[in-house]
Amino acid sequence: MPTPLRMKERLSGNRRRATPPPKFHREPVATLGKPDPTSVLVARTLLDNIARRLDVGRASAVVCRLALSVRNTEHDRNVAIVLKGLIAEELERQIERLDQITHAQPKTIRAAQGRRRDAAVDKPAEVLAVHVSRSTLSDIRYRLNLAVGTTAVCHTALLAQNVKAKDVQSNIDVAATLDHVAIALLRRQIERIYAITNARPKKGRVVVGVAP
Repeated sequence: MPTPLRMKERLSGNRRRATPPPKFHREPVATLGKPDPTSVLVARTLLDNIARRLDVGRASAVVCRLALSVRNTEHDRNVAIVLKGLIAEELERQIERLDQITHAQPKTIRAAQGRRRDAAVDKPAEVLAVHVSRSTLSDIRYRLNLAVGTTAVCHTALLAQNVKAKDVQSNIDVAATLDHVAIALLRRQIERIYAITNARPKKGRVVVGVAP
C-alpha cells in the first residue's frame, strides 16, 4: 500500500505545469533627433497638422492671386504679384521645412527595429515625436508673421481701391477671403508655434496639447 508521501508525489507529478504568461513586448516610441538644451520634443502629428493648415492658407492666397490676375488693372496685377512671390511661395517654403522635420526616417530607428527578435516583418518604425530646435520654430514663426503682415497690406489695398462699382464687389470678395481664411488661419498657426516654442515639458514628455 503506497504511503501518503508517495501518493502526494504521484499527484504532483500528474499535475500540469503552469505555462508562464507570454512576455509583453512594448513597441519602441521612435523619436527623431537628439535632445539638446535648445530643443523641444514635439508630437509629429502636431507639426504635421500645422503644416496642413498652412497649406490651406497658401491655397487661399493662390486662389486670390488667380482671381486678381484675370483682371486687367495694374493695381490688381501688382497685388497678385505680391500674393504669389511674398506670400504663397513663402508659405510653401515653411511648409516644406515642417515636412522635412516630420517626414524624415533616421537610420538609427530602422536599425533598432531590426534588432528586435520578435519582429516578424521588417518595416520602418513610425516616428511619433521629433526634437525641434526652438530657434527653428522661432524662425518659422517670424517668417509667417512677415507673410501675415504682407497679406494684411494686400487686404487693405484691395479695400481702399477706388474703382468702378462693378469692380468693387469683386475686390471686396477677394479681400474677405484674405482676411477670414488666410490671415486668420495663419495667425492661429503662429500662436500654436509660439505655444510649442515656449513649452517647458518635463524630461521625456512630448508637446501634444496645443489646441487646433
